[in-house]
Amino acid sequence: MTENETVSEVKKRDPIYITILIILALALGFVGWELSTSRSNLEICGHNTLVLQGELAELNSLLGMNENVLLEGENLKENLVQMLNEYDLMVTDNSDLQDSIEDQKEQIQSIIEELDKEKGKNKKNARKIYKLKKETETLRRIMKGYVHTIDSLNTKNIALKREINDKNEQITVVTSERDRFQSKAETLESKIALGAVLKADDIVAVGIRVTNSGRQRETSRASRANLIRTCFTIQENKLAEAGSKNIYMQVVAPSGNIVIEKEPIQIVAEEQEMEVSAKRQVDYQNEKMDLCIYLEGKDKFEKGTHVIRLYADGSRIGESSFAFK
Repeated sequence: MTENETVSEVKKRDPIYITILIILALALGFVGWELSTSRSNLEICGHNTLVLQGELAELNSLLGMNENVLLEGENLKENLVQMLNEYDLMVTDNSDLQDSIEDQKEQIQSIIEELDKEKGKNKKNARKIYKLKKETETLRRIMKGYVHTIDSLNTKNIALKREINDKNEQITVVTSERDRFQSKAETLESKIALGAVLKADDIVAVGIRVTNSGRQRETSRASRANLIRTCFTIQENKLAEAGSKNIYMQVVAPSGNIVIEKEPIQIVAEEQEMEVSAKRQVDYQNEKMDLCIYLEGKDKFEKGTHVIRLYADGSRIGESSFAFK
C-alpha cells in the first residue's frame, strides 16, 4: 500500500471516530443527569420516610397500648370541648374574622361527633383517633393565630378609641371657641348695625300757608295751613352706607290717622310694614346734612298735636311733634 492510500484511509475513518466520541459524551451526560435526579429523589424520599416513621411510631404506640386508646380519645374530646369554649369567648367586630371562627367551631364540633362515633371500637379506632388528634393540633395552632389577631385588633381599637376621644375633646374645644367668637362677632355686628343707623336731630315741624302770590308763611292754625314742613339735620355717620337714600316722614294726626297726600306710601321699618306720609331722596355721603320735607294734606288738617316720625334704611331715625290750633 502506497503512502497516498494510507492517508486516504485515515481521512475516511476520522468522521466515524468523532461520531462515536460525541455519542459517548452524550451518553455520559445523560447518565450524570439521571444520577443527580436519583440522588435528589432519594433525599426527598429519605425525608418523607423519616416523617412517616415518626407517624408510624406514634401510631404503633397507640396500637401497642390498646387499653389506653379510649382514654386517649376521651382526653382528645376534652381538649376539643375546651377549645370550643375558648372559641365561644372570642369576640370581634370583624365580620370576616368572626365567620372564620364560626367555621373552626363547626370543624371542632365535627371532630367531637366523629370521636363519639368511634367510641367502643377498641383497636379499630386507633388510626382514626390518631388522625383526629392531628386535626386537633392543627385547629389549636389556628386558634392561637386567631387569639393573636384579636388581641392585636383589640389593641388597635383601644388606641383608635383613645384617639377618637382625643379628637372629640379637641373638636369640643374648637366648637366652644368657635361659638364664643361667633357670639362676639354677632354682638359686634349688632353694635356696628346700631352704629350705622342714621340719626336726625333738631326736628322742627310747622304749618305753612301758601299765599296767592306763592309766598310761604308759617301758621299754627289748621284751617289756614296748606302744607306741613318738617326740617331737620341728619348727623355725620362714618359707619353708615353712603349713597342714595330715601328719607320717609310719617305724620300722625290727633285722631290717630296717618296724614297722606294723594296716595299712601308703604314701607317696611322696625320689622313691620307701615304707612308713611311723604319721602325725599337724598345723596348721603356720611357728612352732616340739613334738609326739609313738605307734606300737602289730602284733606284738611286736624286741630291738635301731630306726631312726626322719620325713617331711613328700615329704622326710625328721629321723632318730634307740633300742634295746630
